Amino acid sequence: MRNLDDSGLDRRRFLRIAAAGLAAGTLGGAGGCAARGGSGAIAAESREVPQPGPHVFAAPDLSDGMVMATRAGIRPYRSGRVRVECEPRGSTLLLHNYGHGGAGVTLSFGCAAEILRLVRERAGEARSIAVLGAGVIGLTTAYELLAAGFRVRVYTRETLDRTTSWLAGAQWAPSLVARGNPPGDPAFFGRVLRDSHARFNLLAARGDWGVVRRPNFVCGDGGGGLRHIPSELGGTPEIVARLPIAGLAVPGEVVHTMLIEPPVFLPRLTSEVLALGGEILPRSFESIDHVLALRERVVVNCLGLGTRALVDDPRLVGMRGQVVLLRPQNLPYMLSHGDGHMFPRHDAVVLGGTVERGVEDPTPNAAACGRILAAHRRFFAGA
Repeated sequence: MRNLDDSGLDRRRFLRIAAAGLAAGTLGGAGGCAARGGSGAIAAESREVPQPGPHVFAAPDLSDGMVMATRAGIRPYRSGRVRVECEPRGSTLLLHNYGHGGAGVTLSFGCAAEILRLVRERAGEARSIAVLGAGVIGLTTAYELLAAGFRVRVYTRETLDRTTSWLAGAQWAPSLVARGNPPGDPAFFGRVLRDSHARFNLLAARGDWGVVRRPNFVCGDGGGGLRHIPSELGGTPEIVARLPIAGLAVPGEVVHTMLIEPPVFLPRLTSEVLALGGEILPRSFESIDHVLALRERVVVNCLGLGTRALVDDPRLVGMRGQVVLLRPQNLPYMLSHGDGHMFPRHDAVVLGGTVERGVEDPTPNAAACGRILAAHRRFFAGA
């Protein structure tokens, strides 16, 4: 890995990507979606799907001609619990915020609030803070610290479109994450969920962050993460005799949650970090010594799997997730069934997915992606 200096082209590319994504999201029309294993950024016109009636939604077009790309991301899963805690290292106060599995977006603001609390309790008079990593965990942490009056530099190896966060679906649900609590704090995970849910609700009300309220139609044993949303946050499902999708005659459940579109949400978050005076600098860290050499005496580690270069954590493993991107269609709902999920966004219809524990190759597997598409076709044809 290279150590990039602060004036490198990588920083300018990071900011260009953020600006381009923000513009696409603001326009609300065709958007870009980065694909690994494909041809890079993809733009597609939204396809108008005739809606069959006021209470029945259209089914997706799953034909070959609608497929744009496939992509894969590696989730940083930590068994037991997410790690949000302090680890003093000499004169440096090192804080950790990693291990969110498939719920990084969902837990982001809640965990950032926990980091802010720890900084206020433990950082003394320090006002300058380094945040390592510019995925959703790093950016929300930086945002909360900046809003509280701290000076923040974000150090990142990856440009925005190369983070796992950019590759997410994403919906608000604590999916594929260990829901344990730190010793002595049995309310931790519930508190993080509530704090994060409250913030995303505010952003949904704003209407310009790529966060929208959506029903998720659940069939069979799908929607595992949805079943872990507390009832007070909307997690109680509505049982229906027939899912309101044209051509389906199957019973299911309706869970009301939020769709979060990373190509809109992440650039907007980046823009807010910069507007609050934060800096985003390109740099990689090959060891803890490189971290301790930073000028900041308070450092928040939000590197996800990159944490393994800094500390030995046997609980932390990669978990590959693969998706298929279809051309965008106006389908104002999400879907979860036993063999996958569907998140229609403004830039693409995202079909998922896989859970491959211990697999850390970010290259999409053609056979696995073919199975994802086939599973959705079977669901709509068989149902």
